[in-house]
Amino acid sequence: MNSVGQRKVVLVLGMHRSGTSALMAGIHTVLDIPLAIETNHAGRDNPKGFFENSDVVQLNDRILAVSGASWETIGACLTLDRESPEYQIYRREAMELLNARFGGCPVWGMKDPRFSVLLPFWEDVLEELGVQVYRVIALRHPLEAALSQQTRHHAFPDFHLAGKDVDYTLNLWYWYNDRLLRDLRDDRNWIVGFDDLLAEPDAMMRHLGQILDRPVLPDRLAEYGRQFLEKELKRHHVNPAAMAMFQGRYGYVFTLYERLKAYAGGRQMILSDVPGVLKDMPDAQLLRSWVMPMYGYVDTLKSRLQEKREALAESQGITAGMEQTIADCRRELSQVRALRDELRVQLAAVEGDLVTVRAVLAWQQAQNQKLKADLDRSTQAAAQAHRETAQKNQLNAELETAIQLKTKALEDAARRLELAERDIEQYRDQVGRLMVNRDELQAQADGLGRQLHEALQEKERALSRIQELGDELGRKEHAIAELDAEIESKTRALGDARHAMEQNMQDIARYRSELYDVYTSGSWRHTVWFRKIRRVFK
Repeated sequence: MNSVGQRKVVLVLGMHRSGTSALMAGIHTVLDIPLAIETNHAGRDNPKGFFENSDVVQLNDRILAVSGASWETIGACLTLDRESPEYQIYRREAMELLNARFGGCPVWGMKDPRFSVLLPFWEDVLEELGVQVYRVIALRHPLEAALSQQTRHHAFPDFHLAGKDVDYTLNLWYWYNDRLLRDLRDDRNWIVGFDDLLAEPDAMMRHLGQILDRPVLPDRLAEYGRQFLEKELKRHHVNPAAMAMFQGRYGYVFTLYERLKAYAGGRQMILSDVPGVLKDMPDAQLLRSWVMPMYGYVDTLKSRLQEKREALAESQGITAGMEQTIADCRRELSQVRALRDELRVQLAAVEGDLVTVRAVLAWQQAQNQKLKADLDRSTQAAAQAHRETAQKNQLNAELETAIQLKTKALEDAARRLELAERDIEQYRDQVGRLMVNRDELQAQADGLGRQLHEALQEKERALSRIQELGDELGRKEHAIAELDAEIESKTRALGDARHAMEQNMQDIARYRSELYDVYTSGSWRHTVWFRKIRRVFK
């Protein structure tokens, strides 16, 4: 059938309302051939579903529109030159669509009655992709198809404007089948009759499985017969009275149907059979010149085609606008990322400042500990001086020496207290500058927050990070407040120590006064021991 490893596609062709959807449903369900459709759209006119790719259908409509036609136009086909820019644009779009939908599939299926009048275009595309084409043509009696289309028109008048006229639809049926026969390129063509598919679905599916080299799934074959091929699926039947009404005017249509029906059991139609099938048949190209003017739908069809062209131009403009919006979003995302990187740098700087603050605090704590130790030693020295002063009976020289030593120690302690106070003032200045830096950082964080609030999700994550920074700064501020409280406590302790030293100084002054009174006293009893000492010093 095909060379080993070569990809292949099953194209389901045929006139609208000829059973193309039912045939494609069997190929997809029973033979497990993928269709790459998102959802199987169904409607009142086709409750079982259409089994067609909406992107492919829309592309076919646009190709017909640029050729000045639509699917219901007699004479509709691709009139673009293969070398024209428009043809190349649609060809590239079709190739991208097939690669996106079926790029990894060794075999797949596509169904659209419009393939019947656009077969050369898709044959060129598939040939360039190296895909082998198998054509399965759905065949139904033209009068049944026309009556079904008329019923469809009554339900959806805007879909098929000329569907209410059976004469027009008979000629459209002839155009579709004549066109696809003349555009066949090789022998891989099989015709499946709608009546045969309803009567013998098992035989038809098994025959197609042999042709396409695909195994038949028995459970799905039974499901296909129950769900897709109900008796009510065929609601229009041809009777002799109806045939007699149209036979005289459209004998060529029914003759072509009878010739194609000879192949309807799944028989292969090779390329050499086509001339015999079309022998003595009127040229379908002539139908456009004498059938179309017979109906009052031409102007309406042209206006609808113009509306489709305008809608196509509008959609292209919308696409360009969306691309510009995407580009703007990408630029904005780049700006947000730059802001995020800048914020990270600033956060690193803040963390460095916090490390410096911690080091300063540690140094200040060490200084405070040293100051406390000095105060303790000063307190002990003052206590010792008090004890020595209490011992009035000791030698005056020892007492004077002790007083001088203690006085010097107290002066040194006072100087250290002054230095400590200056250090505390400097530390407070540093803390004030840190608070100012903190306020500036907070203001910068708020500004960045307002900017990041206007961005996308990345901005929101950055704003969350700024909030975390605010919490961290709050915790640091709380730590600084605690440190201020500790400094105030230490200051009060220093004040208490200073007060104690002043009290000691007062005691020393009192002791000196007492010594002076003793020294200057005229009482013999009070000064006898002092005169003895004075003689020793003399």
